[in-house]
Amino acid sequence: MTYEEWSPVVDALWEKYGPRIEALLQRIADELKSAGYRLYADPESGSNVFDYSDDESALGIGSEYDAKCEPIGEDFGWEAYLIEERVRDGGDGTGVSFLLSGSYGGGKILTSWAPGNYTPAWVVDALDPEAVEQRWWEFSQSILADPHSFVERLKEVGIEPTGGAHDQAPS
Repeated sequence: MTYEEWSPVVDALWEKYGPRIEALLQRIADELKSAGYRLYADPESGSNVFDYSDDESALGIGSEYDAKCEPIGEDFGWEAYLIEERVRDGGDGTGVSFLLSGSYGGGKILTSWAPGNYTPAWVVDALDPEAVEQRWWEFSQSILADPHSFVERLKEVGIEPTGGAHDQAPS
């Protein structure tokens, strides 16, 4: 499949799953805020979720920054991706999956989760809507089963709440 044929497939998947990823990340953000972590918020919409796309479509949440673009407290964040076999492995495969990756302190790993990771079944065929939907279900349900685990993970690595469920966008 050429890039010209592949691009609309990925665009359609992102149109369907992008809002779901956004809702999932906002659920994590709400859990973090209720535990006292300060998060970045868009100055116009108030959403804690921001575009994190690079070679693949992604959204993220992260710590609040001051006017000098310095993190308030320890910096941390999570990004959720619609990952593409083509980008990760090269070639022209039609496999996709979902990935949640978290880091802190300039790149130290908090978490990384993708169904089937490090197995031959790490992707499903993007041209099979039922397979993609099943993969989404596996991904999202595993995260939503315990959203408080994100708070626990920050505390495990020594990142304590920075004071209240306050959001502030950088000036």
